[in-house]
Amino acid sequence: MKLREIQRRLASEMHMNVNMIRCRKAKKMVKDKLAGNFIDGFAMLWDYADELILKNPGSTIKMTVNRITPESPSHFKRFYVCFKVLKRGWKKGCKPILGLDGCFLKGPLMSEMLFAIRRDGNNQMHVLSNLSGWKKANAYEFSFWKIVKFTTEREWERNKEELYNIDEGVTNELFFKNLKVWTNTFRGLHSMSDIVDNNLCKAFNSNIMESRFKSIIITMLEEIIVKMMTRIMDKGK
Repeated sequence: MKLREIQRRLASEMHMNVNMIRCRKAKKMVKDKLAGNFIDGFAMLWDYADELILKNPGSTIKMTVNRITPESPSHFKRFYVCFKVLKRGWKKGCKPILGLDGCFLKGPLMSEMLFAIRRDGNNQMHVLSNLSGWKKANAYEFSFWKIVKFTTEREWERNKEELYNIDEGVTNELFFKNLKVWTNTFRGLHSMSDIVDNNLCKAFNSNIMESRFKSIIITMLEEIIVKMMTRIMDKGK
């Protein structure tokens, strides 16, 4: 909020005439307090991750931090969550369609949230995971996306050996899946879904709009979890 707006609202709502210097000092005090809570929130993330794993066995919870040197303080990089119960539900009941998107967080966080969305048999959306968590290795990822995008069987046969050379076990598991689902080469020319735009992801974006403005990261994550749990329960009735 700009200083002029603070001054105007104080005058109209509280009938107080406050000069710009006092408004600036008050704004700085609030920002400093928020920044302190903001830093404390990140400091508690390790405990938060441990608690999530304790209460949700089998879930995947990962946090990555950066350090300039081994002795320097850690700086938050990313936080990844995928609950076991949702993994099981998606495998059994979701359509083989993924929506990938991201949104920018508001307030002091000034970061980005990445997510993957799937639809179940009732056309309800579920958060799948963070895209960065799918990477096994840069070389394998590069070869994988090449073979996904090929449109002819000749190209596909010639390049699938690259995947076997990098990781035979993972490649065997990959090729065991239905090729029509994940490769352009064997996919038909007809439409696979009536979802022709990114409304799937935008619907999720709108559901977490208020949570994105939270200045405390744990509060934001908990609100998103509760919103998604409530939505799944309501839509399942």
